Amino acid sequence: LTEVVRVFSLTATSLGFTTFFLGPWAERAGPRYVATMAASSYGTALVLSSAGCYLHSLPLVYLGYGVFGGLGWGFGYISPVSTLLRWFPDKKGLAGGLALTAFGAGGAVASPLISGLQNHFARVPTFLGATADVPLTVQAGRQFAEVNGALQEVVVATVADLAQLTGPLAGLSEGVYLVGTGATGAGMAFLSLAGVYTTLMMLGAAGMRVP
Repeated sequence: LTEVVRVFSLTATSLGFTTFFLGPWAERAGPRYVATMAASSYGTALVLSSAGCYLHSLPLVYLGYGVFGGLGWGFGYISPVSTLLRWFPDKKGLAGGLALTAFGAGGAVASPLISGLQNHFARVPTFLGATADVPLTVQAGRQFAEVNGALQEVVVATVADLAQLTGPLAGLSEGVYLVGTGATGAGMAFLSLAGVYTTLMMLGAAGMRVP
């Protein structure tokens, strides 16, 4: 849990850096260019996070969603807010409030979408049998079982381990599972979201106008 929290700490830091230090530059560059930067940064964040899931690399996730994700959020916040303020100079409070409302409401749409994608791409690992029925060999602290005449790495899932699983992986039987045969669906979910978000954000950037 501590390692995951660091991702969001990096995202918040990167977001703050972007809005504070790059705000003046964004005003000069114009909303369309900044919105394009937001789409590129956030798309990169999701692709790197997907790679981090596949490679089991937390540093890639830190760089992706932590750094580039914060950049995407920052640019994505600056661009619509500054554009709305230009369109409604006499109602700046309302314009800024609407932008923040839309920004926050995105979570209500994203949450079920992410869960649906993870459930869709999740794969149940290969079950070899109950612990008592599968002869195990321990080498350098890792457990192996003979599968098709060759030793392959396995993991023993206890009742306590399985109780933490949700979605398609919930309800698995206690016993021995083959390492590398299952998936949480997070990697493909990130990759799919990269395509969706980048496309929608690029279309939004192309449609931006200033008075």
